[in-house]
Amino acid sequence: MTSTRLRGGRVSRRDLLATVGGVGMGLALLGCEVVTDPNAADGGRPSPSPSRRYNIPDSGAKIPTEKVTFQWMDSGDLKAMFEVPLFDAYEQKYPNITIDYQDSPWDTINEVVPLGVRNGSAPDVFAKPNNVPVQVIINEGWVAPIDDIIPNFEAWKSRFPENSFIPGIHIFNDRTYTWPVTSSKRYSYLLMYDREYLRRAGYDPEEQPLSWDDFRAAAKKVTKQGGGDYYGLMLAGTAIGGVASALAELAGLRGDASTHIDWKTGEFTYDAPELVEAFELLLAIKADGSVFPGFLSLGDADSRARMPQRVAGMIFDGPWDIPEWPRINPDYDFGVAMPPSPTAGEWAPVSYQEVGSNQVFVYAKSKYKEIAGDLFSYMGSLEGQTNIVIASEGNLSSLMPEANERARQSNLLTGRAKAGADIANRLLRMAPMVEIRNPDAVQVTLELKPLKPNLADIAQGVFSGQIDDLKAALRDLNDRAERNLDEAIKAAQAKGFQVSRDDWVFPNWDPTVDYTPAMYEQL
Repeated sequence: MTSTRLRGGRVSRRDLLATVGGVGMGLALLGCEVVTDPNAADGGRPSPSPSRRYNIPDSGAKIPTEKVTFQWMDSGDLKAMFEVPLFDAYEQKYPNITIDYQDSPWDTINEVVPLGVRNGSAPDVFAKPNNVPVQVIINEGWVAPIDDIIPNFEAWKSRFPENSFIPGIHIFNDRTYTWPVTSSKRYSYLLMYDREYLRRAGYDPEEQPLSWDDFRAAAKKVTKQGGGDYYGLMLAGTAIGGVASALAELAGLRGDASTHIDWKTGEFTYDAPELVEAFELLLAIKADGSVFPGFLSLGDADSRARMPQRVAGMIFDGPWDIPEWPRINPDYDFGVAMPPSPTAGEWAPVSYQEVGSNQVFVYAKSKYKEIAGDLFSYMGSLEGQTNIVIASEGNLSSLMPEANERARQSNLLTGRAKAGADIANRLLRMAPMVEIRNPDAVQVTLELKPLKPNLADIAQGVFSGQIDDLKAALRDLNDRAERNLDEAIKAAQAKGFQVSRDDWVFPNWDPTVDYTPAMYEQL
């Protein structure tokens, strides 16, 4: 049986297909004719139109003929809107194959996958546990390279743009272990807000972007009008560091929120004034009493699931909420807007690295690698990539520009999804990657030690009152990050790898434009 779990609770296959069908896709993917009125409001009912069908061609993989149960484990969410109908269609094509789709919370993945590897019973395909470094699953032989698993691998790989497969991300020891199922070009800190609450407070962020002062004032007004029933800002304890980093980037912090490196200088920016000011803004909103009570104990999934219950006016989150919240509360009217900036309507560009997202790996001891290769072959085709975008209602994107354009022209994407994609396109600019410049830098990644306490730990410490000197804590983190990188480089050099700190310096980096393959050639 195929099951799925979206944030905010477990739903049946029927429920999920109904959700996808809200934009005319769920039934269409299984071959039924549907139509979506391109002028209808979000969540409008489908009406008759030309059908779209999953068309899973024969890839050349040698598919088992005996009865097989194939296990696939990942975190569900938006990708489940594509994977559930895909797996259903695959079972229809191969009635002897049952796909046991285990869409699971990350806590479960973090526990089940390592235990399964130790016991020899891990899922055939799984998402990497986020508490296990990639070097562990590669060096300890948890996973198999996919070069020999996907039929006609080189031709399949050539469909993706240049530099889509990156040493240290997808490639290790000249073998490919995973692939970019979707693009990492999506913005994870959209301002999502309750339209009624903000309108009553006198704000409409979609029409008039908020400054930091506006944002704080709006949170305070919404909290006051809520009278204890709802509050201005929903904020998960685990997300404070990420939100502060996102606000700092929009204020001009150099470097992306994941690395905190200024690529012009190759130096870390954890102690940058923009990050300090962003933390101070959030601390001021907390001091106003405008943050949802008990936020420090909330995880990301907990906080976002509360928004359709209308207990808060605003949250910073990603496009995965867009199809999910109407399922939880069909009457919930929410907006998708640009996040606030120090000066309303002015945003610094946001750097991101195109490493792909939603990557999965093939278990080294899987008996059914051919099934994984067959599924990957379709998922990485132009049709498969287009259907991923459409099935997610446009809230996932592909590295293949043609797939994104086909999806956008389908009239199957919601207005909110288009808004989220437009914000990502407006803000995001591709940053350079050391691993593309010098593949030997992969070894440095393998030598890096986890930083403890990290930014998330410091953020929670500051907001809980356990850390009283924010600037000192950030300076210490910056110093530790610098030493950690230097030591990892030395360790790599000691093993014969040709790498230096200069590889982290990109003098031609301009954060206002994408870093292109031609720019690497200029170095």
